[in-house]
Amino acid sequence: MLWLRPKLEKQHEVVKKGSTTESGERSRRRILDATIELVAEHGFTATSMNQVCEKAQIAKTGVYWHFKNKAGLMAAVIEELTGVWIDELRTAALLEGSPGQRRAAMLDGFRELLNERPDRLRVLLVAVMERSSVDERIREAVLRATDATIAAIAGGVEDTLGVKLPDADLLGHTVLALLEAALRRRLMEPDCDLDRLMDDMGRVLDVLVTERLSRQDQPNAG
Repeated sequence: MLWLRPKLEKQHEVVKKGSTTESGERSRRRILDATIELVAEHGFTATSMNQVCEKAQIAKTGVYWHFKNKAGLMAAVIEELTGVWIDELRTAALLEGSPGQRRAAMLDGFRELLNERPDRLRVLLVAVMERSSVDERIREAVLRATDATIAAIAGGVEDTLGVKLPDADLLGHTVLALLEAALRRRLMEPDCDLDRLMDDMGRVLDVLVTERLSRQDQPNAG
């Protein structure tokens, strides 16, 4: 049966490789989750690799194997948070239903983010506030994340309406600014009435969209 040995050894290698990959993904996930929690609480600069290792229960060599250095880890955290949120924004905009229903789904997503996962937005806000002291790679990741988030918000509104809007990027800027303001309010006053804030954000969004629709067919609108 020696002719079977290479095949069996190959199968063993595949199983071992798959198991190693799954274990690596689990450890990477623990590192990211631990870092998100620590940065949301302490900031980028004050979060050490030792704290991450202790919280994730991962050896420091494991963290460096996945992310090379602290800047690589922090950049990965920013990209992770932004990627998940952007996917959610796009999903809400493409849901079946009327534009009003999709608008409501988008606002519900904002409310859920502030209520259940404020750390996701807080990490980005912290990175911006610490821009003078963080690594250039982190600053670049924050800039990419911010631009991608703004584009996703603007694109979500346009997909909801089924039309292109003048200055849609500025619309994304405004919505993101309102979200950050709502987050600051929630951090200062955990029991604040987020529904009231979200209702007002919806009214601001409606005014901005209506104004852009009125300019849509005007010459040189864009």
